[in-house]
Amino acid sequence: MSTTNRQVPTASSPSVSPNWRLILIVAEAVADRPIDEATEIIASIVAGETVADAAEIILATIEERPVEEQVDILVGQETEHAAAVIELLELDDVVGIVEAAVTAGSTEEIAAIINDVPAETVAEVLLGADPLHAAEVVHRMAEHNLNAAAHRVEAAIKKKIGETDSAQAALYSAQIESIVTESLTDAERADALVDLFIEIANLPNTPSVVAEILEVMDIDIVNNVVNAWVSAGALYELRNNDIDLMLEWILLAHRYGIDHISAVGILRWLMQLYEKGLITTQDTDGIPMEWGSREAMLGMLKKIVYREGFGNILADGILPAAKKIGRGSEDYADHMKGLPQYSPYMRGNIIPLKGHALALVISPRGDTMRTMFGREIFNETFKILESRYGKDRAVTYTNDIRRMTKEMAGTEEAALPERYEGKAKVVVASEDKITINDCTGACKISGGQYDRPFNEKYQAALISAGTGIETDVYALNNFAKTVRTLERAFNVREGMTRDTDSLPKGYMDQPIEAGLFKGEVLDSKKFEKMKDEYYALRGWDLATGIPTRETLEQTGLKDVARELEKQGKLPAKKTGR
Repeated sequence: MSTTNRQVPTASSPSVSPNWRLILIVAEAVADRPIDEATEIIASIVAGETVADAAEIILATIEERPVEEQVDILVGQETEHAAAVIELLELDDVVGIVEAAVTAGSTEEIAAIINDVPAETVAEVLLGADPLHAAEVVHRMAEHNLNAAAHRVEAAIKKKIGETDSAQAALYSAQIESIVTESLTDAERADALVDLFIEIANLPNTPSVVAEILEVMDIDIVNNVVNAWVSAGALYELRNNDIDLMLEWILLAHRYGIDHISAVGILRWLMQLYEKGLITTQDTDGIPMEWGSREAMLGMLKKIVYREGFGNILADGILPAAKKIGRGSEDYADHMKGLPQYSPYMRGNIIPLKGHALALVISPRGDTMRTMFGREIFNETFKILESRYGKDRAVTYTNDIRRMTKEMAGTEEAALPERYEGKAKVVVASEDKITINDCTGACKISGGQYDRPFNEKYQAALISAGTGIETDVYALNNFAKTVRTLERAFNVREGMTRDTDSLPKGYMDQPIEAGLFKGEVLDSKKFEKMKDEYYALRGWDLATGIPTRETLEQTGLKDVARELEKQGKLPAKKTGR
């Protein structure tokens, strides 16, 4: 154990203060005593000392002991004395004590102690500890003193991202203020603060680390690494911020040829089930599905890929697995059309964004990669852009969004997240633009969806030059409509209807309880009206969400219409609801 701001004398020191003589006497008195007796002796001796002297005495008696005994002695002292000891220690030693306290079941006691330590010191300790252990401490701190805990979490925000992303730090601070002041129970406040801390703790210190990795890598695999890093965000949901493990896991998933986001969704679901006791190691072939566990992340991924043991159940997807496992596991299986969800599609991120919510439910596979709806601007959007890129670029970007939205929907109001009007038109236009990009092999981000130079006009010219078949923007848009209708017909054949174009349980008509978007609601009646508008624009039956015969024939899909009719799935005529 190392200490700061003190010189520790020995009995042979030429000049020993009265305080140090007492320290040596206490150390000798408790040297061979059982830990309970030693704790009581120390507490009784330091009771009449100043806080500073008491801290010196306690520290001298514990510094040579194992960390587990250090914890026992510290939690047996007066809180202010123990807190003063913490302030004398190096960061690594304090982190070790906190970790040992949580492991030993003394989380409540250690939380009470560090609640008395300056916020900046506590912030460093929390960020240095294992995120799950730190989260437990935050929870106990919040139960003991919510305001003090909130102040320390805010200090952690400033320490983590305050210098690199002041706008994001300000948003987090606003969420903390909302948690403290909103009308929730104490338990709900504590839970909300813990959730926010976990999110902060799992933010990586990425730029310098990635730069170092790329500098020493073979150029042939740099592109894969960059793609892996862009995708790494999903792994934060497993509460692990180890950059080496992230890259290892995602590159492994790429080599296996599986969708890493879906795999993360299944692993997150399993970790929830394990935490709640719905599954045990007897189910998981001996692998403890603990949050952030390297064994769980890598071991279960391999089992899924090779269909080994429990992995064979998971390999068919989250819904079939939930049906086989049972025990209430279905209630935790967040999915869209069978596709496991991750943070951008979770309740708190979807409810405030009405257009994004529509894009998600009508998507062919349960995500928004075929729509990439990016046309909704919050009040905070400008502030974040201005802090990162300057006022001029912030003005340009937000004005461009309003202009593009108006071109698609006929009104700038479709860019307002809380509005429902015009969103269906924007979703249809966005889908068609991305479909054209996909069919021409162009990057979505470089095309017309984001008003980039390689838009539909240039793509039409490229096809004309490459094939000798004269093509224009009008033809490309019609082709995109055909592709989208064919996709829908395929899904209809496989059982998709209007009913499957729905969000998970708990998304509709229930306000967000906390955070930046507190009070935001997704109104079910207005949402269903948006779906009606979308189906009408696509030429699909409003009651069922199935393309009508007229639409199928107009898009050159007469054979598809005949097949759906044989299956009894083609609407007899265009109907309303």
